[in-house]
Amino acid sequence: MATGLAYVDFATRRREMFTLMFRHDLLEGAGENLRETVTIPLFRHWRTLVTECIADPTGARALSLWTNLHGIAVVVANRSYEAIAPSTEVPVLVERAVAQYLGTPG
Repeated sequence: MATGLAYVDFATRRREMFTLMFRHDLLEGAGENLRETVTIPLFRHWRTLVTECIADPTGARALSLWTNLHGIAVVVANRSYEAIAPSTEVPVLVERAVAQYLGTPG
């Protein structure tokens, strides 16, 4: 869960960098390098972390958890979740996502 919270925290503190890391279309001509130096290594590391918790031979669970946490990070960073669920605590959202995909208490 700590890794998920760190991911959301980074998105909140460094919104522009977080956006840029995943918007290959914004870096015309540099997108391939971005994929090779940031996106692919980041996901490989993420997949390793997930696999250390639960078997994930296809990587589908890692991808599903990452997309869920990425969505949480985006709505927290741009504060849109506050309009929908202002009393929801971010750590609770992250904990639920981790529990859903890794089967840990939550």
